[in-house]
Formats: sequence, C-alpha cells, structure tokens
Amino acid sequence: MTVVAGSLTIPAEATPRTSGEEFFRTEGAYPGLDEPIPGGQIARWLLVEGPHIDSGVELFDELCWRLLGDDVPLWRATYHVGVLHPQIRGIGLRWLRDRKVVEDYRILHGSEETDEYRLSPIRATIERGTPFRRRLDRPVPEYPLLDRIRKAGGTDYFALALNRTFRRFPTVTWATDRPDGFSDADIAKLEDINPALAAIAETRAERRIGTSLHDAPAPLKMGSRTGKRLRLWLWMATA
Repeated sequence: MTVVAGSLTIPAEATPRTSGEEFFRTEGAYPGLDEPIPGGQIARWLLVEGPHIDSGVELFDELCWRLLGDDVPLWRATYHVGVLHPQIRGIGLRWLRDRKVVEDYRILHGSEETDEYRLSPIRATIERGTPFRRRLDRPVPEYPLLDRIRKAGGTDYFALALNRTFRRFPTVTWATDRPDGFSDADIAKLEDINPALAAIAETRAERRIGTSLHDAPAPLKMGSRTGKRLRLWLWMATA
C-alpha cells in the first residue's frame, strides 16, 4: 500500500493485548508504506516536514522508508522513550520492513527489574546515552534480544541516544539483514540524522508530558494535593 504522509489511516484496537513478557504491552500494528522514498536530505525533511506529521507512527514509518530510499539497508528499527505516567514507564515503536508494519507498544512500570532490561543491549544507551553497535555474525548469548534478532536474519545492530528526558535517554535502534551488515557510509548517514531526529522527538516528548498528565487518574491531576507533589517531582526529574 502506498500512501502520502499525513493520510495514513490508523485503526485502533478495541482491547490492548499483553504479550508473554509481563511488562510489554502491544497496542497495535499499523500498515505502513511499501516502497523506499528517494531524495536524500532526510535531516532537512525531519525538521521541515516532520512537525506537520501529527502521528508518530506515520513519522517513524516514513523516516525508515526514506532511509531505505537513501540506500541505507534497513530491516528493523525501533524508537523508545520514557513517559511520565502512573502505569506506563515508556512507549515505543517498532518498524518491520518485511511485514510493512509499525507496531506501537507500551512498557509498564517494573520492567527495569526484569532480565529483559538488565540484559538489554540498549540499557547503557538509555541510562547513559552510550552508543552501541554489534555485528551479528556469531551468537551473542550475553544479549538474548540480539540472539533472537540474529536468528531471525539480522546481521548488524546499531543504537543511538537522543536528547535526555526524565534523566534517561530516548533511544533509536537500527538493524539490517544485509549479509555484510551496515557499511561505514550507512552508519554515517544514521549518525547525521540523529540531531534532527532528537530535536523533533524532544518537541513531541514535551507535548506527551501534558497528555500523560491529562490522562492520569484523578488523584494525580495537577490540581490535587498529590498532583502538586507530582508537579514538584516533574521539576526535579527534568532539572
């Protein structure tokens, strides 16, 4: 299916389903574009056109297809960001080229105590902003997620931090199935767009704070006594 950015119809699932991983909840899988978008100048597109694309699903989907159009051999990509919410620790998107879908998911509080998080390849990226790259040409038992990606066909995995939010770093990951992995030119292109991606992600995160507080249960609203404490905590967390 070929659509123009901004016209993607996003169906809502009636009931979110919880996966076998206790703290991971998939909200939906949405159809995306179906062919690379040539043209280059992706950082400029992010800064000029990105703010006019309301849906984060659409924005991330088009970004990935534009990278493919710029000869970056993407196969899988994810975006993770923490949120201020009483039940949800973080939200994310997962783009899958072969399925032509973008999955929208939630990470619940308590996930940081699990082996999935402790053994995550992007833990240092989330906590300290450290870039991470690993070729997947051999088993990686120290990172179970990467071993699963390798067995599914992935050959190279690269993670970069965006601008810090709530003392943690939103993180974007890129994976390829090209036999020889990402080239130096591919990595350079992914690094080149990172400041623009970080800028637009930060703007959306600020909007998301308001949405998260608006959707919070009544005892956590800003006008309540608990809400006032929450507002103080928010100031401390972002200082």
